[in-house]
Amino acid sequence: DHERAAQELEERERRYRQIVELATDGIASLDADQRVVYANRRLERMLGHEPGALVGRSLVDLVALDDRPAVQRHLESSEHDDERLRVDLVR
Repeated sequence: DHERAAQELEERERRYRQIVELATDGIASLDADQRVVYANRRLERMLGHEPGALVGRSLVDLVALDDRPAVQRHLESSEHDDERLRVDLVR
C-alpha cells in the first residue's frame, strides 16, 4: 500500500506540474520569506527573465515601485488569506 500511495502521489505531482507549466497565467510559489521558490515559464517570459532567474528573488522586488507599499502591508497582514491584491509587476 505504501509503494502504491507513493506512486500515486508522484503521478499527481507530475500532472500538477504539467498543468502549471502549460498555464497561460504566470504562476509562482513563495517561501515564508516571500522569495520565489518556483516560477512557471509563462511568468518568466511575461517578466522578461531567463528560466530559473526568478528563483530566490523577493516578491516585492518584482512589483512596480508604486505598488510595493501595498504589497508589503498585504504580506505583513495575518488576515490576507482570502484577500486579493492587484499589482503591476516589473518587466
